[in-house]
Amino acid sequence: MNFKKLALIVFVAIMLIMGISTLFASYVSPQDSICISGHFRSLRKDVTKGDVSYTLFLTESDESYKISADWAHCFLAESFLEDVKPGQPVQLYLSKPLLRVPMVADLASEGVNYLGMDCVNDNIDEDRYKIPLMSLGVSILAITLYALRKVKLR
Repeated sequence: MNFKKLALIVFVAIMLIMGISTLFASYVSPQDSICISGHFRSLRKDVTKGDVSYTLFLTESDESYKISADWAHCFLAESFLEDVKPGQPVQLYLSKPLLRVPMVADLASEGVNYLGMDCVNDNIDEDRYKIPLMSLGVSILAITLYALRKVKLR
């Protein structure tokens, strides 16, 4: 088996696994999340390949808590930074996804919610259909291009 064929098989397998795992992603709920209470220390905005995500730091811990780029549109970052000052109490819920790093799925301070599970669950719902279809489409395209290239070489 040549390298290109092996690379194609690995690529298609990864795409299909990603699509299937998204298809079976579970919703976020307080019962299935880790609740953390602490005091706000800082918030860092991260931009990677055009995708915006955030990292939250609490005074009680050296750990960082990520707000994923997939859920960043649900986060009211500007309001959060205007309203919540260092030392102010915050409560967050971390999702417990299978085979992934836990992400902040809900963030509130003094009764005001800045990132809500409803929006996160709506995003999971959208991805449940969009990502598997994209994965399947990219896999079919890769297989088709590989097959066409093989036919041209003959």
